[in-house]
Amino acid sequence: MTTQTQYFMLQGRSNTDSSLIIRFDGQYSYWGKKSQTWICDPNLQQIRDNLKPITGNDVKKYIKTGAPPRSDYQHVNPKIDGMRI
Repeated sequence: MTTQTQYFMLQGRSNTDSSLIIRFDGQYSYWGKKSQTWICDPNLQQIRDNLKPITGNDVKKYIKTGAPPRSDYQHVNPKIDGMRI
């Protein structure tokens, strides 16, 4: 039985800190910015309660641009944003 790949983010101390992107596919790995590869680290299992789930698309964007995913995931509708009630 294969495990579906899941992705997580470990947020830094502030929203501007770079985040650690983590993959779980039966074992935990993190994305190494310098090595540009997934690095297996079983110690990540100990911090799994602090991980926030993110989408595979967020991970692809992070790997391509180096910009960490937004931590709040509050998407604004541009048609409604700025309207006053």
